[in-house]
Amino acid sequence: MFAPIVALATGWKALDWETGPPPVGNLILVVEIKGDEELHEPSEENRKKNEYAIAHFQRVNRHLEEEENPIRYKFNFLTKRSFNKFFQSLRDGNIEKFRSELDVKLTEGTWRYFV
Repeated sequence: MFAPIVALATGWKALDWETGPPPVGNLILVVEIKGDEELHEPSEENRKKNEYAIAHFQRVNRHLEEEENPIRYKFNFLTKRSFNKFFQSLRDGNIEKFRSELDVKLTEGTWRYFV
């Protein structure tokens, strides 16, 4: 059985699979933290990770929609420079539209952005 793992200030913690991560309304945020250096020169690995993660969560969200499940997943890469904007979007209720500087940078030069 798979158990999601989250990084806490005090260390790593496995979440109970039955409850999973706490959603924001009907939105479950999936975030990967990277160093600010990725803003200047993103690695090809992270470009591909971003591409595959977005495509994966699109498929998951389509499936949930077909099942009439209101839960949706959203993936973002964050760096320290985007923390304040991320949490402000969360407080303002605009997190669904939030894209970090790294999200934007990782999609530069690609022929389309997965929504």
